[in-house]
Amino acid sequence: LQQATINYENALADYNLDTNPSDSQLAPLMLNLAQAELQLSLTLEPYRDVDVALARVGVQRAQAALDIAKIQLEETVVEAPFDGVIAELFVSQGSRVSPQNNVVELLSDALEIKVEVQESRISQVTKGQAVSMRTTAYPGQDFPGVVSNISPKANADTRTFEVTVTPTDGEDLLRSGMFADVAILAQENSNTVLVPRSAVIQDTDPPTVFVVGDDNRAEERKVNTGLFDNDRVEILSGLKPGEIVVTAGQGSLTDGTKLDVTNDPRVAE
Repeated sequence: LQQATINYENALADYNLDTNPSDSQLAPLMLNLAQAELQLSLTLEPYRDVDVALARVGVQRAQAALDIAKIQLEETVVEAPFDGVIAELFVSQGSRVSPQNNVVELLSDALEIKVEVQESRISQVTKGQAVSMRTTAYPGQDFPGVVSNISPKANADTRTFEVTVTPTDGEDLLRSGMFADVAILAQENSNTVLVPRSAVIQDTDPPTVFVVGDDNRAEERKVNTGLFDNDRVEILSGLKPGEIVVTAGQGSLTDGTKLDVTNDPRVAE
């Protein structure tokens, strides 16, 4: 304010001192006086309501532009919706992409195995049930798991229900796309007879097992089977614990055939 007043007074003094100025001299003096009056007026009343309103509109527009820029910046970063491993990258650095483009194939760390269970057996499956799995990549190795989900609807074509199994150990060895043999522990029996699955001929009705009889001759037994897993079958009747069973070449055997017993005989447990 003080500087504006000084400027105004100086301009007015210059104008008054020049009592008989020419037009060329008067014009710049009047301009200086007008500028000094305007500066003094703006200093005494610097902001009008309309100026404040316009300034606020300008601030709002600038804020809106900043918000839009932030959103656009965020949309330039592709974030994975879950933790996982990149299996395949479909673009290279510097490529232009749109929402319709596939960028990566992302595999979840949380592996799941899908199993189709027959309608007649689905009542024996519940969430949290123990599961044993085997893969061709790791023969002879069991991978434990649990039933994590059971589809509420049967497949219209196969009449089976999709059951989801989640591994509880060995996930670092399993890979997406592997095939697995899955055994769901639907029931547990104690004090029962078990034999290797390879000992049971399932093509006959009822199933057949050959045991080593007197004088190492094959003895055919018709058996009733129960529960089974990847390795063994429960025998409900037809065998006794301790009997030696034939696990190879049964297809060519008949009752009474002479057998060559190995040094590692398999017995009914």
